[in-house]
Amino acid sequence: MRMRTNHAPCSSFWIGLLALICLAAEPAPVFAGTIYCSPSGSDTGSGTHDRPFRSPGAASRQLSPGDTLILLAGTYVLSEFDADILAPPDGRSDAWVTIRGLSPDRPVLAGRNDLFCAVFLSSYLRLEFLEITSDWGAFFRDGLNGTDRPLRCVTLSGVHVHHIDEMGLDIRDVDSLTVEDCVFSHCGFGGIGGPEGAAGGLRHVSVIDCALSYSGRYYRGILDNPQNPYDRPDGFGIEPSMGPVEIVRTVAEHNRGDGLDSKAANTAVRQCRVENNYANGVKLWAGGSRIENTLVAGTGDGDPSSPWANIVIECSDRSSGGFEIVHCTVADHPGRRSYAMHVQYDTPLQPVTVTMRNSIFSGAYGSVFFGDSVRLISEYNLFHRPFGDVQVEARGRGYTSADIQEGLLGPGNRTGDPLFILPAWGFTGDYRLEFGSPALDQGMETPLWNDLDGRPRPQGNGFDIGCYESAGSTAVRRARFSPPVFRTTFPYPNPSNGSFRIPVTLSDPSEIGLELFEPTGRRVLSRSFGIRPAGACILETDCTGLPSGIYLGRLSAGGRAETFKWILQN
Repeated sequence: MRMRTNHAPCSSFWIGLLALICLAAEPAPVFAGTIYCSPSGSDTGSGTHDRPFRSPGAASRQLSPGDTLILLAGTYVLSEFDADILAPPDGRSDAWVTIRGLSPDRPVLAGRNDLFCAVFLSSYLRLEFLEITSDWGAFFRDGLNGTDRPLRCVTLSGVHVHHIDEMGLDIRDVDSLTVEDCVFSHCGFGGIGGPEGAAGGLRHVSVIDCALSYSGRYYRGILDNPQNPYDRPDGFGIEPSMGPVEIVRTVAEHNRGDGLDSKAANTAVRQCRVENNYANGVKLWAGGSRIENTLVAGTGDGDPSSPWANIVIECSDRSSGGFEIVHCTVADHPGRRSYAMHVQYDTPLQPVTVTMRNSIFSGAYGSVFFGDSVRLISEYNLFHRPFGDVQVEARGRGYTSADIQEGLLGPGNRTGDPLFILPAWGFTGDYRLEFGSPALDQGMETPLWNDLDGRPRPQGNGFDIGCYESAGSTAVRRARFSPPVFRTTFPYPNPSNGSFRIPVTLSDPSEIGLELFEPTGRRVLSRSFGIRPAGACILETDCTGLPSGIYLGRLSAGGRAETFKWILQN
């Protein structure tokens, strides 16, 4: 029997090498069987496509190394411990176990009865194209759990975990973990995290093209439930481990804790957007770590009482390597009494090396702070502290705007308003540069050829400072910006028995409209919510009278539109 464990807060070369090791097959691949499961099946069936099993838990226990379990579309309610929990066996390097949803519709694993989790993870396991959530707001703990023993080679692809009470991916000791094109949203205790490892923790971890957002904003069936016992749930928050960890092209926003918090050595955050998290944006605890081509903005998520910083580096290991921040944009709001970034604030006598190049630090009430023992290399950065002349505190002194312009902090450093298109707080902004920005064409050449948008940076002279490369002539003007409207990844509940809610954040006052369509394209509902003020709101829609089925929704505001899928079950 699997026992409950307590939760704890929380280079590409090596990840690629480990992946090759995991995929290397010394013996020839074994014959792979396929088992099918359907909500309309029967556990007395044979597991074929024509006679599928009904219970994913039972079907998973029929798997052998090399087998594939196909979950056909529909909702599978999981309620009984531990019979309903998927418990696949360990695969082998030549015979992975695969559990896959069959497109075009993700099958839904919906938990209730305070169920421990939906899936017990195993070694050499692939999970693909699945949705995991609570059953209409019922109590349901973890989405995926791998805390009871060390694991090796786990791959998640196209998995959506949302609106659950505890951890989306609860993981402890795993060597080679790949999480790609996945969503972890509205998880009560955090998106990806888990207790401190007993066998090296997390090693060779890759998180690519994912969304890790709204952690802590759902608990026990309620959005923003103040009774959530976990006070700072992170989008990504892991304990000390050997690493390396690579987080690439990933969004972490509106988490009640930190956006990305890694205690692993050799953590790389690349081309990520970390925006509007209540606590720290990016927090790194161990050396050999790097942030590049990344936006960190909106810390506090609109709350002026939030004391946390956009980037925090706090390292106590004398043997660890240094830290690098390259081509990043850090944007804050002066209404918060906080540092733009702080390094070794709590351990000021512990020496570490921090290298900053081509990065913007703008808008914060406080300075960029470095403990006295930090060896700082600062080149071609732009600093903008609106309400204070000291821009940087480092090497036992404060550096004013005049000091920085004179080159006392390092070569190429500048001060001035970066002229963002739309700096924001509590909603998504636009941090590209306007014409006339002092960051245009003022950076140094680096081996980073693409910016956060994937646009190439020019060869030779002309690098812009920050995460966006405007290349001079393509810098945009404020008048061309169209105010965005953003919603959560999912309406909730989904499925629903007649009504649902959609949290929305507006950058400007806008009229919001909603339309629902049948899959054939016939419109069955059209509603206006009127003009709503800028900021966050929750739209509630009553669809009583519509027949059960799958509907496509279109939410429009400010000249923009978002679409979603909603399932009605009367």
